[in-house]
Parts: sequence; C-alpha cells; structure tokens
Amino acid sequence: MEKDDFKLYSLIVGEGSGCFFQPMTTDYSYILTAKHVLFEKKIDDRGKEYFQELVDGTSIEIYKQIKSNDTWEEKEIPFILKKNENYFPHKTADVAILKIPYEEGIDKIFIAEEKRVDYYISGFPGRFKENKIGERHVLYRVRDFLQSGDKCRFIQLDTVLDKKDIDGLSGGGILALTDKYIEIIGIQSRMITEYESNGQVGYVSMKYFNEIVNEWKDQLQPLFPPYLKSFSYLINDIFELKCQIRSRRKGEKVTKILKCKANVILETEVTPLTIKACLEKNGMISSVEMLKKGLWCKWLELLTILNIRGIPIINEECLIEVLKKIRLIYSDIEDDFWCKHLRDLCKFNYSGLKKNGVVVVATNVKADEEHILDLNGIPQDIAEIREDFECKRLGNKIDCALDFPFDKYRFMNISAFKEYAVDSMEENFIDQKIDECVKKLKEFYQKLLPDERLD
Repeated sequence: MEKDDFKLYSLIVGEGSGCFFQPMTTDYSYILTAKHVLFEKKIDDRGKEYFQELVDGTSIEIYKQIKSNDTWEEKEIPFILKKNENYFPHKTADVAILKIPYEEGIDKIFIAEEKRVDYYISGFPGRFKENKIGERHVLYRVRDFLQSGDKCRFIQLDTVLDKKDIDGLSGGGILALTDKYIEIIGIQSRMITEYESNGQVGYVSMKYFNEIVNEWKDQLQPLFPPYLKSFSYLINDIFELKCQIRSRRKGEKVTKILKCKANVILETEVTPLTIKACLEKNGMISSVEMLKKGLWCKWLELLTILNIRGIPIINEECLIEVLKKIRLIYSDIEDDFWCKHLRDLCKFNYSGLKKNGVVVVATNVKADEEHILDLNGIPQDIAEIREDFECKRLGNKIDCALDFPFDKYRFMNISAFKEYAVDSMEENFIDQKIDECVKKLKEFYQKLLPDERLD
C-alpha cells in the first residue's frame, strides 16, 4: 500500500469528507463520515445560527477519487438521503454510516486499535475546493494523542494549522498504512475550539460505528471483511501450489483434488466467524490478525486437509475438540516461517493444546526446505532458544507458554500437506482415478498426523 491509497479510500461528502469501508457483505458498501456533515446551517427568528439535520429526499454530493495511469479523476456517487434506510446516524456521537451500492476494490481497510504508528487525517479541506482534481486531497500527520473529550479523542497534528486548513475535513478517516492494508481508528469530528485549531482536532473512535450497526442489525452488516461470513469468498484463493517443473502434472492433479474437496467445508456449519469466536475466547488471536484474508485461506486449507485425513469438522463442537490437538499459526509475510519466526514460537499461546499436539505454521509462501521441523538438524538454534526461554521464565517474562514448546509439540509447515505431498506421490499418481488419488492423499496425511498425535 502507498499513500495514494489513502486518497482512493477518501471521499468528498457534501461540505465535508468521508471514508470507504467494506462491511461483511458484497451486497453493499459503507461511507463512514461525521454526522454533522449531514446537517445544514439555519438562522432563527433572532438571527442566531443553528444546525438542522437534512430532510429525507435531499441529494448529497459525494465524489470518489479514481486514478488512471498518472491522472486523477472524480466520479460522483449518486445519493438521495433516506434516514434509517441509507443514512444511519448515531444517536449521540458525531458519526454516521451511509449505505451505498457495492463498491469494488475497497476491501483493504480494517479497524485497528490505537497504537504508536504514523496516523494521518485524510480528507478534503474546503480551501482546496477550487484546486485541480487530484490536488484537493490532503494528509495531515498526527503528532500526538491528547486528552479525551465528549465521545471523542483529541489529537495534535504535526504542524500548526489554521481553522481554514481544517474546515471540510470533518468525516475524514484517521488512518495508518501497512504493507497490505489501511487501518482506521476513527473519523475526524471537530476542532478543539470553535474559533481556532492550532492543529488540535477531535476524532470519534470506531466503537460508535459498531454501536450504529448493533442498533440496526437487520439493515447493516458488521464492520468485518466479507470473507469472515463465509469461506465461499475464499474458495478461489486457496491451494496455489508451487511445484517444481518435474512435479508439475502431479501438482495440478493434487491442486484440483484439494480445491474440489474444499467445497465440502462450505456445506458445514463452520465459518471464519465460528473459528474467530473460539480463538478469541481463549486469547489465541489478536483483533487485527483475525481480519487478515491469508489467515482464513490457510484455515480453509487446513480444514480441507483434516477432512481428507478423516477428521471432519462440521460444527463448533468438532472445532473445539480439534483445537485441543491441532493449532494453526499464520504470519502474513512473504518469507519462510522457520527463518523469520523460529524463536517466536515460544511466545505464542498454546493454552488448551494437549501434549504431543501438532502446530501447523504458514506464511504466504511455501517452506524453503523443512516441511516438518527437525530439531536434530538445528541443535545449536534450539539450545540457544531454550536458554533464552529459561532465563525469561526465571524473570517471569513468559506470557503464554509455560513449558518449552519444542519439547511438548510437533511443528510442521502447511506445505507438508501440499507441495511435500505432491513430491511424495508416485509418478503413476497422475494416471490413477480420482477416488484412488484421494485415498493416497488420505494415507499420506495419516502418516503426517498419526492417531497417537490426535488421541
């Protein structure tokens, strides 16, 4: 992701700003904004200003930014306001959700917890309204987080900005950039005072958007990615095997079988939300990690592999039992897991995993060499990790693992069930009938996951 991606997720909403967000559906999308953006200034009989909510039927000018090569364009999103139908304001906080037709390509933004990284306000100040298209958007870096206000949190922007630099930013997202995603912690609401800014503004956290969704459950889907609702969204993103040229035909056949067998999982009661609930209950996953698409692709692969092995997971009860014997650890990186995370394996939460249980690890690439971790092949590394582990335990610095994990569990890369499985099949595998091939895979998986490991 690049800073230009902030602009793609930011919108002009009337006289303010907004931010795209894809909820847990592909039937529609959201624009998150400040509630007061949907109000208009009025003058009462005494000449005093007040603000009144726009009435149903009001046309709101909303523009998204589109990049084509090196040229930026603005495209209007037609929007006729209908309260509690496509406009859902919070009762007390200064936030609102606008429900619009499904928008392609805005599924890389997630809710995150506030942490010390580079955050920016992303929006369209009114003073730049007459600028060329593509030059109306700004990013103001957040220097510091200040005190809390009434349903908001104040922040200090990096440079001292006048009120005119802030007007029009209301509803803009408070965003951070990662390699693959945009993180959002809230939207800009107001300045710290009515008359001057000094670079201090308030934002409303994402919890108030969740409150809107909870109030209107029948009309609004949760602020989660669509693929948390069903594995069907992931069926085309799994089992992309990377086989050597001499194993290409075997690899194609194994891939075909695995992808077909994955459809069995779609017919069960188990969804990413089911797994998420089980993992969160035992503190096995962070709120940010559980949103990553790669994690759920690997879970769908693992469920498929276990099903072929003869361990069908058809409901939550089955899942709870399997989690006592098998765990999945995923890292959203493009490197070999052992190279990057061997030492980190002592830091994971293995609570509830029985002795001799299996830990399946995965990244976005296949294992370089070691599909199954052979401790005898890296004695010096394990000795050093053990020493560090013991020292930290003496100092009470071990948060999760109480016993040395390498003594207690067996670790293998998910590649063992994929590329390694392909290499292990005989050459006549490609000429055998599908049922016979499935039987061969089952026998291979049973060797990797013998009964004594799963009792």
